[in-house]
This record gives sequence, C-alpha cells and structure tokens, in this order.
Amino acid sequence: MHNNILIIGSGGHGKSVLDCVVQSGRFDEVVFASNADEPEPIGGYPVLDERLLRFEDIRKRFDAAVVAIGDNRVRLSKTRELLAAGVDLPVLVHPSASVSPFAKISPGTVILAQASVNAFASVGAACIVNTAAIVEHECNIGDGVHLSPGAAIGGGVAVGGLSWLCISSSIIDHITLAGGSVLAGGSCLTRDGSVPGLYAGSPATLKKRYDFLEGIDL
Repeated sequence: MHNNILIIGSGGHGKSVLDCVVQSGRFDEVVFASNADEPEPIGGYPVLDERLLRFEDIRKRFDAAVVAIGDNRVRLSKTRELLAAGVDLPVLVHPSASVSPFAKISPGTVILAQASVNAFASVGAACIVNTAAIVEHECNIGDGVHLSPGAAIGGGVAVGGLSWLCISSSIIDHITLAGGSVLAGGSCLTRDGSVPGLYAGSPATLKKRYDFLEGIDL
C-alpha cells in the first residue's frame, strides 16, 4: 500500500479520480494540487498550489501521484515529466471496474467505475478509461487517450495516442483510429480512420482534419 498520493488537477475529472482513489483503499492520505487562485478543500481533502510544487518536491513528499486533467496533451506531458523526475505514477483502478490479468496498463492511467479492460488489451500511459467504458480483447490504445463514459471498442481495435472517444461512441472490431482524432458522441466507426481528425455519424466519416500532432512524440 502507498501511504499518500497527490492528485494533480481539481476539476471534474480530478473529483472522479478522488472517488477512485478513496474507494480503492490503497492510500492513507490524499492531497490535491491545483493552479486555481485560492483553491478550497475538495471533499475535505487539502489542495496545494501546484505552481509552488517542483517535481523534486513531489517525488520527496509523496509516495505516488496522478495527473487528473482532462486535456489529453496536458495530461500526457505532465505524466511524462513526472515519470522522468522519478515520481511513481501507479495505475489506478476503481474497485467496480474489471481489468483482465492478461491486460497491460501503463503508468498514470486511470480506470474508473464499471469500466472493463479485457484480455491481452494494451492501454498506454496517462489514459482515461472512464465510467462504463469498454476496451475489448487485444485492443491497442496509445498514450494519452480518453475513452469517455460508455465508449466501447471491439476486439483488436487500435486507437492512436491523444485520441478522444466521446460519450457512447464505438469502434467495431479490428478498426484503427489515427492518433490525435476525436470520435464524436454516439458515433460508430466502421472503417479505418487513417487521418487525424474529427469523425462523426453512424457510420462515422471524417468531418475535419487535424494537424496538431506535428512535433509531438507518440
């Protein structure tokens, strides 16, 4: 058991991560870090000024940390910086979630209530597998991906890094979605999305191309 953990981020996702952390029973002490002006305690837990914390301070003061920020790029960047500084970023799993012992989950990833990650799936670092999301067998999910509540991907699906699958979206078996893409809420991707962009509809089609991944190491 870790003794204490720092949750970096005090917004809505940070509160969901708090629930996961507390219900897991793995930590005796929970502290938030926020860049908000005059932050107030959250659920009775103290909030530190993130701007005053150096990575070395976090490593020495806390047994573990998690970046609980919804923005995929920010979450992945901070996670990588913390790992490089020697901070422990464990995988956090809500007790109601189901994770196969044959799945591979990388550091800094959070798997929330009633989510499912099945056999031989691989989930990258700093991912969010949100409430009731489903990652089927042999899927490959890149770093910094967010599967929103109710999102579901079939067996053998590949999702590139920094992608966002919005609420109740889905991808059928053995389909690939390019990194840095967004699959709109309720959409179903039935053919490979090989170009980074916004996909929407059922079946989903490319609505807008994205190019923000240039220079980002995935």
